Amino acid sequence: MKSLSWFVALFALTLVAGCGGKSDKVVVEKVSIPDSPEGTVKTVTQSIADDKPQALWSAMPEQYQKDVNAILNQFGNKMPADVYDKTFVVINKSIDVLDKQREFIFGSEMAAGLPNKEDAQKNWDKVVGTLRDLFNSEIKTTKGIANLDVESFLGDTGSKLSKNIKELAAVAGQTEVADKMGKLKDTKVVVKESKGDSATLEITDPEGKTDTHDFTKVGGKWVPADIAKNWDKGVADIKQKLADMEIKPADKEKALEQLAMAEQMVDKMLAAKSQEEFNAATAEIAPMVKMMMMMSGGGGGGFGPPGGGDFGPPGGSGFGPGGPSGPGGPGFPGSGN
Repeated sequence: MKSLSWFVALFALTLVAGCGGKSDKVVVEKVSIPDSPEGTVKTVTQSIADDKPQALWSAMPEQYQKDVNAILNQFGNKMPADVYDKTFVVINKSIDVLDKQREFIFGSEMAAGLPNKEDAQKNWDKVVGTLRDLFNSEIKTTKGIANLDVESFLGDTGSKLSKNIKELAAVAGQTEVADKMGKLKDTKVVVKESKGDSATLEITDPEGKTDTHDFTKVGGKWVPADIAKNWDKGVADIKQKLADMEIKPADKEKALEQLAMAEQMVDKMLAAKSQEEFNAATAEIAPMVKMMMMMSGGGGGGFGPPGGGDFGPPGGSGFGPGGPSGPGGPGFPGSGN
């Protein structure tokens, strides 16, 4: 793990925002970023360890924040609302199935071979809650995407997700995930050289690996020099890809047909009144539901943060929303393993 990968990931983390589907705006705690490169690094790592990811937004220069908001607005206005919004309707109905039909889920053949069925049942609420926190937030509509409040999301939904990931990792037997997140506060920073708006820091991550990184001051905020160097081009590239993105009517029609079929299948699961009816309705999606059981501690595969895919930062190496049929990020250097 590169000791600065967390910092590059913070700029990639601007993928989502919104206040978990609530009608009232959530007031989140403001994180004050010191006016020094070492203070910036220490504050951000400490805040992430304390489940306060809104520090990521606070650490960004105002112009960067405006760029992020502009991209999200462009993305939200570019995507066809009927396809995008219906996708999240189906996802949230699926989460309703996990919540309301758990008795049938654990009574099905999918659960028969689980080595730790009791653990899966015990942690089921946490898994369902985590999914609902994310997919029922403002990212569920194009209007929400276009008017995202990144800081509110990170301070509210992002904080919940951070806590849930740690808890789920622990119950799934992968305590190293929670440990690494919690130990970020142990990151050590030494200023090797500082002159004007430039500085060189020696950063030692919690695992003891030390790397040297250059920082530069942009708009009153200290950011990694490689990010500052590539930022404008990366933003311009994303905006151009969004502008060039074409959604053909035939593709849109096909997507709506597939979503309609998926919704019908999910509706059948929700309407099931017996184990037999539920088993028949879930025959085609059994592998997906079994994976959810594994995540909740039922044995087998482990639990960890998602890689991003269409709705997140691609492995922490990009910037902005990928979105269905959307562009990826410019891939800032220094954001590898």
